Amino acid sequence: MLVFTRQTEASVPDAIVMLDYQQRQKSRLRTRAVDGQIVGIALERGCKLECGSFLRSPDHKILEIQGKQEPLTQIEAEGRELAVLSFQLATHQVACSIHERSLRYRSDPLLDRWLSLLGFNLAHRHEIFEPEPSLTELASCLFEDQVVTNDQSMIPQRLS
Repeated sequence: MLVFTRQTEASVPDAIVMLDYQQRQKSRLRTRAVDGQIVGIALERGCKLECGSFLRSPDHKILEIQGKQEPLTQIEAEGRELAVLSFQLATHQVACSIHERSLRYRSDPLLDRWLSLLGFNLAHRHEIFEPEPSLTELASCLFEDQVVTNDQSMIPQRLS
């Protein structure tokens, strides 16, 4: 089994894996490449995989990460209605991809039922899911250079 441990620049891949959104959130994973070989991914904890990223193994083999289509629900909405819907789903920690006149999330029968009872028209489709980053993800990007002090408060490293 090939194990890929580092992210690298784009290159000609030796293997390709297709991962859905949930799988791309993991930093450690065992899966099958498109050609059938078993591959392992063992990145530092907290690393997330993105469509189109490349990983390298210790023996310099290259793995390309591609998105896998999965069932999504799409809701057509505009303006305030789209903003309110986006806010409501965010407060329930539902990952969404927001478009100019629609919103998509990973299909969930309970959520679909709830939103249809609220009067939204739902459409189901199979696509690669790439949601907007959560507030937590955005904050972690902004404060990567923080250190935790003894009182657990966060102080930017450049100020300590």
